[in-house]
Amino acid sequence: MEIKKSIKIIALSVVASMLFVGCGSSDDGTAAPVAASLTGTFVDAPVQGLTYKTASQSGFTDASGQFKYLSGEEVEFTLGNLSLGKGTAGALITPYTIAENNDTATNIALLLQNFDGNRSNGGVLDLSKLQDFNFTATDFNLSALPATIKGKIDVLFADNSFTAYRDDTNNTVLDETAVKSAMDTYIESSSIEYDKKFTQAYLDNQDFYAIDDLGPLIMRFNDGQLYYAGDSYEDNNSVLVVGAGYDGNFTIDVSGVAAYTLVDGTISIGYSGGAVTISTTVTELTDDYVKVSQTDGTEIRTATWYKDKTAAISNSITSQHGFGVEWIKGKSFFLNFDDGTYEMKFENGFRKIYDPSGNVVANNTPYTIDANGQTVVDESTLGNGDQISKIIAVEGDKITVKTWNAPTYSIDTATTQVRYLTKEAAIAALAAI
Repeated sequence: MEIKKSIKIIALSVVASMLFVGCGSSDDGTAAPVAASLTGTFVDAPVQGLTYKTASQSGFTDASGQFKYLSGEEVEFTLGNLSLGKGTAGALITPYTIAENNDTATNIALLLQNFDGNRSNGGVLDLSKLQDFNFTATDFNLSALPATIKGKIDVLFADNSFTAYRDDTNNTVLDETAVKSAMDTYIESSSIEYDKKFTQAYLDNQDFYAIDDLGPLIMRFNDGQLYYAGDSYEDNNSVLVVGAGYDGNFTIDVSGVAAYTLVDGTISIGYSGGAVTISTTVTELTDDYVKVSQTDGTEIRTATWYKDKTAAISNSITSQHGFGVEWIKGKSFFLNFDDGTYEMKFENGFRKIYDPSGNVVANNTPYTIDANGQTVVDESTLGNGDQISKIIAVEGDKITVKTWNAPTYSIDTATTQVRYLTKEAAIAALAAI
């Protein structure tokens, strides 16, 4: 019997080994791709020092509250030996994600905010001192009422043996109302940084400048209404008054109000009396702008919403504001002449011109963008003075400019020139002549 049992064990071991090898390689012997780990963030404010564990990953949340996981895994967070809860891992985890209910989430916030070992660092909750703490004797039942948990924290803070585990200078115990308010405010206003989803708190604190062919269109989202208006070039410091448009110093080119809803991070804006709905989601977020994807259900387009008007103008090309200082860097324009399509490129502070065969015909001519958004190309070495170009119209890939050489000539005697942003568009226009 023992011999037969041993044989069975050996046989099972061989099969297991074969299965293991089969999972790690393909039929041709090459290694199978390994799933890449993803990064999530645990946020009340960002929490440092929590133990996390998934089926494949484990460790402590870092100074940014980050942890690793694989797609589809469950993650559990622990403070010392006290489990805070578990849930499906994702880009953003909050106490609400892993809690049974709102009271449990508040209890987690009570622990995280009160046990912060460095309260002077307002941006991060540091629980590193408690990574190995034994909470067994404290009897923290996270299903209890928040007032009960707050009372247990009071007792723990009064125990001199706990002094080494809390903030050295601030031992005030925060109550359930304070911690829930702080947690909700941070999550609402900052979660977009982690999960790329709009929240109302984020929208409430930010005006956006979107660019159309005329210039920046300022937008403000408030209480289910989107207020928007275009500006004139003369405006320098406009203020949007919710419900009343702009102040008297603002020249309105286009303005309006549209209703919107916000569901799971997506803004749905109703236009034309609700006949058209544009759904907008975040694709990229930086300190300066939000890139969004928008669709009306049939067509998808992308847009950039800038947080600062100056940045919006600098990164755009419009008939009102001209060439943006940042926008033009590295850009090429394509112009049609009798002998074919030429390329005009602005790069590293210089303009270059290439003939239809790709030969340089004007090399390293310095340029600047003046206060009116006009290109000023120094052609003094060619005996022409400054060549100035002013945008007259922007129509998709087609840009119409007036160009003249100063001081001999002016815009009144300028030549009209059409430039294209793609070579294909220029060639198609040439073929249609």
